[in-house]
Amino acid sequence: MSLSPARSIYKNIKFLQSLKPKIDQFIETTGHNQDLPYHQFFQLAALAYEFKPELIIELGRAYGNSTFLFTEVANHIDASVVSLCNNNFWEEITLPKIRQNVDDKWLKRLDARFIGNFVSVDLTKEIEPAKRVFIFWDAHGFQTAEYVLGYLLPQMQGKECFIVMHDITDMRYQFADDSYKQQRIWRTESANEGKSKIRLGNFCSFNEQLIAMLDFCNRNKMELKSADESYATEFSKIEQNDLKDSLNKGFSTEAHWAYLYIDGRTNFSKLHFPGFERETIVRENKFKQ
Repeated sequence: MSLSPARSIYKNIKFLQSLKPKIDQFIETTGHNQDLPYHQFFQLAALAYEFKPELIIELGRAYGNSTFLFTEVANHIDASVVSLCNNNFWEEITLPKIRQNVDDKWLKRLDARFIGNFVSVDLTKEIEPAKRVFIFWDAHGFQTAEYVLGYLLPQMQGKECFIVMHDITDMRYQFADDSYKQQRIWRTESANEGKSKIRLGNFCSFNEQLIAMLDFCNRNKMELKSADESYATEFSKIEQNDLKDSLNKGFSTEAHWAYLYIDGRTNFSKLHFPGFERETIVRENKFKQ
C-alpha cells in the first residue's frame, strides 16, 4: 500500500492550503478546537482526501470538529458522512454558529445522528454499495470496540477500509514518561479521564480501544500502524520544510493516532471477528446507566 499519512499530506499540500481558511474560520466561529488539535485537522483531511472513500463513518463527534472536517472533504470527493454520537452538541451548539458559512448542498453530505447508544444502529444499507470506507473511531469503550470489530469490519469484505483510531500514541516517536506518576493502574472505570494510561507494546492510550484493537490484530496477524511513525520516518528534510512553509502551525510530526488498513483483497474467511450481540450489548448499557 503506497498510501500513508505522510505521503497523503505531502501529496495534497495545495488542497490543504485551500482548506486552511475554512478550518480557521470554523475554529474562530465555534471556539471548540480543544477536542481536535489544529494540526490534526490537516492530517485527517489529507488522508481522507487521498483515500477518497465513498463513505465516511464517524463514531463520536462531541462539538463536531472532525464532523465539519470530514463533511468538507466529502464535498470535494463525492462522499457521504454518517456521524453517530450520544450527544447533540453539533445540532444544538455548533451548527447554528456555522450555518451562515455552509449551505444546504454542503449539509446534504452529512447524516449526523443523535443516538443514545449507537451500537443499536444498523448501517448495512449505507455500507453495502461503498467500495472504500473510512472509519474515524473516536468514541471510546468496549461496547464501541465490539461495534467496530464485531459488526462494522465483517461488512468490509471486498472493500478497502481505513480505520483511524484517535488518542493512541506511538511512544517510539513521542515523549514517553514511563512512571505511573503515583496514579493507580489503568482500569476500565478510569478510562477517558486522561490520568492513568495503559502501555501495550509501542502504544500508549487512556481508552479501551487500544486493548481491543491490538487483540484483534494479534489474532489476525495484522499490524496496527501509527501516524507518529509515518510522519517521523517518511519525510525528507526538504519535504518537512515545504510543509512548514505551506501550512505553518497546520503541520506537525506529532499525531497521536493509529490506523489499520484492510485491503479489498483480504480473505475474510481466514479472519477472526468477535461475536456481536446487539440486543445483549444494548441491554448491558441500559443496566450500567
